[in-house]
Amino acid sequence: GKHMECFNRKNYWSPYGLVETCSTMAWIQLNKELLRITGQAKYAQEIEKSAYNALLGARFPNGIDWSYHSFNNGSWSIANFNDCCPSSGALALEELPTLIYSHIKNGIALNFFTESEGTIQMGKGNLVKIKQETKYPLDGKIQLTVASSKKEAFPLFIRIPDWASSATINVNGKTISGSTLRAGEYFPINGNWGKKDIVQIEFPFEMRVDERSEQLDGPQNASEIYSVNWFSLSRGPLVFAADGLIDGKDRERSLSLTSKSPESLFNPVSPPQGIDGAAYSLKVPGIEGLLFVPYYSAGGMKKGGWRLTWLQSEIVKE
Repeated sequence: GKHMECFNRKNYWSPYGLVETCSTMAWIQLNKELLRITGQAKYAQEIEKSAYNALLGARFPNGIDWSYHSFNNGSWSIANFNDCCPSSGALALEELPTLIYSHIKNGIALNFFTESEGTIQMGKGNLVKIKQETKYPLDGKIQLTVASSKKEAFPLFIRIPDWASSATINVNGKTISGSTLRAGEYFPINGNWGKKDIVQIEFPFEMRVDERSEQLDGPQNASEIYSVNWFSLSRGPLVFAADGLIDGKDRERSLSLTSKSPESLFNPVSPPQGIDGAAYSLKVPGIEGLLFVPYYSAGGMKKGGWRLTWLQSEIVKE
């Protein structure tokens, strides 16, 4: 809506959306409680989406400054030191370690993928240590070392992200059949865990172009007043954004995409110095190549730096 801190009508969507860092913290906390109450993977998924995009995208490299509002299509801004958002951003980061592993049913759930170690109490007097080695969210390969002080049988629940078209899971050198893997759910590995078991997981990171429509309907359910198509780019758990303005000056411009395979218009390129992970160049008629990098790093992570998450599209029918 026009006001920055209010609820919008049902199904409202705008490419000019923004989120307050306090809201990101509250969303993470809400989903943490829903995960604890229900044990459903979709709540862990929401935490991952917020943590690796909106939350990190509001944090400045000095570790002190935060944005008050993070814009999908806008520039970096710094909140006043005595505003609520700098403390809320730090609180949200502090929530994340407690979310990585948890008890679900009679086993252990892996909710959050990140380099980590944790110790979980299972059977009487049995401590289970889990070490996670990974470059996630930049890479989909994860290795778990499970060390149980006493040999014990219990399920290890692996969360399969809702964007994962496939997954490979290997336990002590043996590949588990992926026929029962379902995106957006937990996959149980029933094992008799000992002093050192190795679980290897791989989620293929594929580029995804998402399309949304910004619409304004007429009164009394009349025909729409206008409808504009927009698109964005994601890879694995990360949303990507254009690093700067179009041709260095425009926030929006109608760009021509092919309706059959818009992903083919994004070409992998070497990321700029200081940025980890993948980078893509979008080349369409009428503009210079637009560089896309992870949302949290687009705009140079500096005050006044622009990032464009949603670009206006003109779908070309072939």
